[in-house]
Parts: sequence; structure tokens; C-alpha cells
Amino acid sequence: MTKEFTKETINELASTLLFAINDDEVDFLLEELEFLKSKMDAISNIENIQSVEVQTHPFDLYETALREDDNSEEGTAIDLLLANAKNIQNREIEVPKVVG
Repeated sequence: MTKEFTKETINELASTLLFAINDDEVDFLLEELEFLKSKMDAISNIENIQSVEVQTHPFDLYETALREDDNSEEGTAIDLLLANAKNIQNREIEVPKVVG
């Protein structure tokens, strides 16, 4: 047995949770709850729904294949990368402190 939502129920819950809610928001919420209830009822009416295995992910997570390593070219030289930096110390760039 499911409890039907009414304006009074919504206002009670909003008051309990210390939410300020107006009549337009209550009406909108009632429409949303009715929509959700209709979708849940549709799912509940599917034949043999209890026999369907729960699916938590659309892909099998345990069958993975690693890509083949490729012989890529060497990257850019460190000295060339650091050429425009002002304050360099042991291949590290000093930056201004941003957190107190």
C-alpha cells in the first residue's frame, strides 16, 4: 500500500525540513511525484520483473584489453621546455604562492 502525496503532506514535510515552499512549488512537486509514480508503476507491471538480473553497468568491467605499446618519438628536450621560464631550480619552475 503506497501513501498518496497531497498538498498537506508536502507542506508538512517542507515544514519539518524547514523549507519555505509556495503553492506553485507544491503543485509542481505534486506533478513531478505523480510522473515518477506512473513510471514506477509501469516498471512494476512488467511481467517476470523479479527474474531479471540487475544491471549495474552496461559493459563487462572484467574483460579489458591493454593497448599495444607503440614506438613513439622522443618528447621535447627539457631545456627547450624551460627556456621561457624565469625562475628555474633543479628542472622545476618557481611559481607565485596562491594559498595563504
